[in-house]
Amino acid sequence: MVDRNGQERDELHRAIWSIADDLRGSVDGWDFKSYVLGTMFYRYISENLTKYINEGEHAAGNDNFDYAALPDEEAEQARAGLIEEKGFFILPSELFCNVRKRAPYDENLNVTLERIFTNIEDSAKGSEAESNLAGLFDDFDVNSNKLGPTVAKRNEKLVKLLNGVAEMRLGDYKNHHIDAFGDAYEYLMTMYASNAGKSGGEFFTPADVSELLTRLGTVGKTEVNKVCDPACGSGSLHVKMTKRERVIDAVNHKQTDFVPYEVGFTYQEYEKVSRYLKDDRFVEKIGNHIDSVYYDGFLEEITPGSGYWKDDFGVVWNRNGVDKDIGVIDGFVITEPDKRKIKMPQLDEKRIRGGYEALMSRSRDTFRFGSIGFSMFERAWTLCGMENLLVYMLLEPEFTDDLLDAILEYNLRVIEIGLEYDLDGFHFGDDWGQQIGLIMGPKHWRRYIKPRMAAMYAKVKSKGLIVSQHSCGDIYEIFPDLIEIGLDIYQTFQPEIYDIRKVKSEFGKDLSFWGGISTQRLLPFASPGEVKRVTRETLSIMGKGGGYIAAPTHDIPGDVPPENVVAMLEVLQNQ
Repeated sequence: MVDRNGQERDELHRAIWSIADDLRGSVDGWDFKSYVLGTMFYRYISENLTKYINEGEHAAGNDNFDYAALPDEEAEQARAGLIEEKGFFILPSELFCNVRKRAPYDENLNVTLERIFTNIEDSAKGSEAESNLAGLFDDFDVNSNKLGPTVAKRNEKLVKLLNGVAEMRLGDYKNHHIDAFGDAYEYLMTMYASNAGKSGGEFFTPADVSELLTRLGTVGKTEVNKVCDPACGSGSLHVKMTKRERVIDAVNHKQTDFVPYEVGFTYQEYEKVSRYLKDDRFVEKIGNHIDSVYYDGFLEEITPGSGYWKDDFGVVWNRNGVDKDIGVIDGFVITEPDKRKIKMPQLDEKRIRGGYEALMSRSRDTFRFGSIGFSMFERAWTLCGMENLLVYMLLEPEFTDDLLDAILEYNLRVIEIGLEYDLDGFHFGDDWGQQIGLIMGPKHWRRYIKPRMAAMYAKVKSKGLIVSQHSCGDIYEIFPDLIEIGLDIYQTFQPEIYDIRKVKSEFGKDLSFWGGISTQRLLPFASPGEVKRVTRETLSIMGKGGGYIAAPTHDIPGDVPPENVVAMLEVLQNQ
């Protein structure tokens, strides 16, 4: 098997060593590190911005567009928008590729680079990225006598530095098997420590040592409040964040390195995308941040191939129509409001535990959810019919209470089993909304549904876990109620129903939102370019300050073109 990690790391080390041959004689290890990393970062943000702009133009049909070839005067028109979206701005003439091309002929290269670095930092002033870019190039002294005694000699070194970094195979850092910047930093620090003698070691401890000590120090812990570097070394400063940690930080309204995401598929769409990508294991490569055990009443096909399935509660589901994942109900179990008709099934504890044990064995660094679908209102109406249940809420309140209490008691037993395992949260599915407003209205939701959901949330909260709630449709008017009873995450967040800016502003301090990428309007009907644009915009708005898990608003249905799925995934994976 080819060691891709080793190959890429060796190539990077050789490139750094080549630059060292030109600079190391006059520049000490610490300054050498700053010059190399500073130039690498200058190249990275130049290419990142260029790729971002070019992809948008190409998706809009402008196939021959190249931002690097655009006159500065035209690029200036997009400055404000790009700073808002990316946090910084670079003129085409000041991009790494163009500066490097002109460098051998630029007698004032040192002045050029100093001006460009100042311009990049200044472009971020007043934006959210200001603190990230402020002073970024302070250690990159283009006028240092260490580079040479004259301007000409210094510029000669700078040309070699630009060329050396240009020849590094950085590509798209997210497609690499190594962390190019982190590995370059460690390698440079190793060179420095070696040259510095025994005292050099006090400045550098390999990250693997720090990670090992951290793991040993957190054995048995499910939550860590603070992170320190137990090896006290510079090489360990880049803390490796797992997907689980990223979700937890986001739910705690902390800004994450990028927005965590979760993408699910209906059976029909999975088959379609698999054929398009020629890869039936593509889902494993998406990078989803969440894994879960989903219980909604185990279904078994009544007769193989019949398309009729029966769940634990005795409800028969017909999957012969368009919906192959859920189906439609074929008759009701409870046909009249008679308490004697209310019977919950025998709990299949062995099967439920089997699901949790499988989750524990397969889930490495993902956020783990226990889950109950059809958790209250939906379970009740699947048993007796939605129209009947709504009538019973008005005319048969005692029967309605008995039915919902029986469902609650059953669910609490399911939750108790799940809470025995190493979970991070519990997710409940129960559709309460329609396109405008609640199906049963806020009054009856508060009368019948709220107290039962509060009991289930409290059970989860007693273990210190995160509570997540799915409901399709418009439930805006009960967000304060859900916050009151302890909800942490609301899913699914439909942009055709909610003003995402308004909801983020009004409830973003108390609720995290999961969803936001429309399966109703965007993914089925937009162009791939529009899908990318809207997905980026959603990440920018909803991801600000944490509190967001990016996702399609439902498992992606079978009417979505595979090209649009790929476009969305490209944005999520390359934030």
